[in-house]
Amino acid sequence: MRLYMNIINWFKNTYTVLKEAGKIKEYEKISFLTKNNAILEADNKKLRDELEVKENLVSEGNVYWIIKDGKKDGPFCTCCWDSEHIKMRLHKSLHIKSLNCPKCKTVAEPGEYQNFKQIDQWKNSNK
Repeated sequence: MRLYMNIINWFKNTYTVLKEAGKIKEYEKISFLTKNNAILEADNKKLRDELEVKENLVSEGNVYWIIKDGKKDGPFCTCCWDSEHIKMRLHKSLHIKSLNCPKCKTVAEPGEYQNFKQIDQWKNSNK
């Protein structure tokens, strides 16, 4: 990480010197590299975050949970995660005994593996 920061600082310093010296083409090349580096950093972070979630993701019936440090977080929509890698928390329906995704409108029926009391207990224990 230290080497990486040194390289970034070198780019920034070179960028400033070239700009001040009127070396527009060189300045534009460094600028292009710096912008591409920022894009790659963002992509790298996104992929690392997705990998961390995937490593801790557990499927129970038709919902996902994330198990981290021995605690269950969720439930999350299987459709949103499987199709778009979005952790969309499911909500309890007010009218029927089901869990609903606010994004894709998937309905998850609680089965033997989960019930509403368990969901409330997990939510309260993870606060």
